Amino acid sequence: MSKWEPLWQYIANQHDSVTLSFDEIATVLGFPIDHSFLNAKKELLTYGWQTGPISLKRQTVTFTRLPRTLGQFFASLPDTTDIDVDFPRAADGPRVVTFD
Repeated sequence: MSKWEPLWQYIANQHDSVTLSFDEIATVLGFPIDHSFLNAKKELLTYGWQTGPISLKRQTVTFTRLPRTLGQFFASLPDTTDIDVDFPRAADGPRVVTFD
């Protein structure tokens, strides 16, 4: 387990974007961030997030959720196999759907 894992899990439970101060990150991790964070931030991609701007002046890091893939989107939809839709049939032919 990466020493950064608690931070990645914390971020994964946020909304689409979150900006944390260095102090807030230290509170989540139990230690202050250092230069190794710059190498470790790529681990966040596996959670569907990326590191945005890092402001040394304000001492903040912005994290942004990556857009979901189409496959992830469809997998997240509820199962609709129990919905029974009865489309009208054309005379002696296949069911017909019209969009008026």
